[in-house]
Amino acid sequence: MLSRKVILRALACALLAFVPFPDQENLLFDLKVRLLSKTQFQKPNSVVVLEVTKDDFDALRERFAKISLAAGEELGPWREKFESLRTQFFWDDRVYEGLLRKILSESPRKLLITFFYGDSLVLLQNNSDLHRLARKPEVLWASQFDQEGRLVKPASELTGTENYGFTNLQPDVDGVVRRAYLVNKNHISLPFRALLSGPETLPRSLPLSEPFLIRYSGPPGFIPTCSVSDLMSDETKPSRCGNLKDKYVILSPSGNIVAGATLYRTPVGYMSRGEILANILLTAQSDSAYIPLDQKILFLFIFAHCLLLALIVLRTSGRRQFGLILSVVTGEAVLLLLLMRFFLLQVSLVPFLIATGAAIIAFQTLRFAQQESKRWKAEKRAQYLRELDELKSNFLSLMSHDLKTPIAKVQALTERLAREARSLTGDQKLILGSIQRSNDELGQYILSILNFQRIESQELKLNKKNHDVNLMVEDVLARLETLAQDRGVSIQTQLEPMFPVEFDEQLIRQVLNNLVDNAIKYNKPGTKVTVSSSDQGDFVEVAVTDDGVGIEKDQMARLFKKFSRAEKGTSERVKGTGLGLYLAKYFIELHGGDIGVESEIGKGTKFHFRLPV
Repeated sequence: MLSRKVILRALACALLAFVPFPDQENLLFDLKVRLLSKTQFQKPNSVVVLEVTKDDFDALRERFAKISLAAGEELGPWREKFESLRTQFFWDDRVYEGLLRKILSESPRKLLITFFYGDSLVLLQNNSDLHRLARKPEVLWASQFDQEGRLVKPASELTGTENYGFTNLQPDVDGVVRRAYLVNKNHISLPFRALLSGPETLPRSLPLSEPFLIRYSGPPGFIPTCSVSDLMSDETKPSRCGNLKDKYVILSPSGNIVAGATLYRTPVGYMSRGEILANILLTAQSDSAYIPLDQKILFLFIFAHCLLLALIVLRTSGRRQFGLILSVVTGEAVLLLLLMRFFLLQVSLVPFLIATGAAIIAFQTLRFAQQESKRWKAEKRAQYLRELDELKSNFLSLMSHDLKTPIAKVQALTERLAREARSLTGDQKLILGSIQRSNDELGQYILSILNFQRIESQELKLNKKNHDVNLMVEDVLARLETLAQDRGVSIQTQLEPMFPVEFDEQLIRQVLNNLVDNAIKYNKPGTKVTVSSSDQGDFVEVAVTDDGVGIEKDQMARLFKKFSRAEKGTSERVKGTGLGLYLAKYFIELHGGDIGVESEIGKGTKFHFRLPV
């Protein structure tokens, strides 16, 4: 089944599957990530996103700076910068001093501040306490790449040598954040900086300078999140943010600081910068980024997929074919989803879909070509058989007609010798009788062949006249008397008187002659053959019964087919063309009658036919 044509088409389909369709691949990847996000039930407990809103900042200014802000002076000179620098935040020494003290008092593992504060936005105003807090190793500040790709570090007052990392997100062409960098242009990202407590903590499988697929832990809001106001609530009561000890705390602007300004599209929905960075951190921490399957291995899988489709398309059709193809594609989609869920193996479904469409077209055309080739061969074979059959018919017709003349001459000579040669000895008479019988037998063979040829060419026409059935029976039996004596078989008759019946005497005589001849030849010495006739009202029935070997049931169904003969009993010593019963059935049915047989092994056989009156 896997011929060279099939293998070459499967290879072509597998190669075609690698034509890039990035939009469709991203769409299916997002769908898988959304489905897998619904299977996550336990929230991560190692990271907390601490969101800050404009109202939170105003409240903190009032709390730490003791400054009452008028409605029109909430941001003062910072408003213009705040509006223009959408992802940047405004600065206040006392607010950040109090905020850092509060968060660090909870003993977090790391505090990641995602607001970018450049030199132009920060002025510590000789605040040594804030300077000390800002440079603690637990505190990490955000840096950013500018539009020209240069890294802009946070204000020097805030950072030591290595307590910062870039927070730039890298959306794909369609604006969805699917990938992230640990290291970009030799600069470390903020989540990766948080994990670098020593060389031994470096992830082993994640690429450092290449983008990797983020494994989102759940839908938006799945990462534990609370607001600064919750953290700074009444200290006599438990904080709504929970215990921050040994956790990564990400200080991030809330999604509603400026409408839509800090919300990013992800495969699972819109998220704030802080929530995306939390997912990047968790992916790097657990070393669980989705790993794309090697292209060579993917090619082998797609090639096997195409071969499977070849078997389905070439061996099935219709609804069954459609159902099997749908089952294969569905099963592969579920398998790829399970590989992504349990083995973090990202295998795109798009190449399989492309290969499916290409395979259906390729192998359907191959199937149609094979069917057309078979049809053409069948037509050629049928044409050849027709020509061969015509040649056979012409040969039989010519041979039979040419043999009739010498047979007639032999018959005339033997009859003349029998009448005129009175001085023949007994042995000579026996030889002459044997010649006559052999000549008659050959004549019957020739007659059967001629009648068969006439039937095949549809040239046979009935010549009906009124005849006495009993006289015809007696004449046939008289001609076969010598054969019966030679076989040691006696012939008896049970003929019922009846009126003449209209039929073609030559054809019906041939039918009766064949039935009696078979009964004698297939009988055993010392047995008898009985020929009977009866008037049944609308029909006249003639029956030939013998005490011979009988016919097995599995052979009776094909007795009346052309060139069919009995395979057991005495068939080894009985010669014939295999056309006798076929012609008998045809001749009887041509008269509007019927013919049948009853037989029992070891007890004999009864053939009977009926002719309409």
